[in-house]
Amino acid sequence: MKGKKVIYLELLGKSLTYSINYEKYVFEKNNIKIGLRAGLSFFKVSNHISFFSIPYGVQFLIGEKKGHFEISYGHTLFLVNYLQKYNGNTQNGFLSIAQNLSFGYKFIPLSRNGFTFSPFASIFFPLFISDKDHYNYSFVHTYSTGFTPILGFQIGYLF
Repeated sequence: MKGKKVIYLELLGKSLTYSINYEKYVFEKNNIKIGLRAGLSFFKVSNHISFFSIPYGVQFLIGEKKGHFEISYGHTLFLVNYLQKYNGNTQNGFLSIAQNLSFGYKFIPLSRNGFTFSPFASIFFPLFISDKDHYNYSFVHTYSTGFTPILGFQIGYLF
């Protein structure tokens, strides 16, 4: 399976709403496989609020044949824009990064190509929020709220 790729849609996962992702398996030995992933998401709440996110990370699959236990670790970069109305109309926003750790089941077809799916549970650990307006992407505000659990689902195509 090394060198195989997957393009998938993820719902309620590492981007909180949805994301389109690309994954490539870079290592395989016995019943262990490792893949790298990256994705994109855009979600517009209203004319005043929009979210753009980039989830990325590494997947660890353990299992033989078509059923695998999946552990995924990564980060999600969130860019949030909103129109704030004081002193006239000004565009405001912020950058946020969150760690995520996921556990789930991944079905991979036995044939060379085919559809794959994965229900999973994620835990988010927010890292920081920065003030985008001042281009100050340092640790402006560090979260201390603990973690957020999320259930998600992936469906994709292995080629």
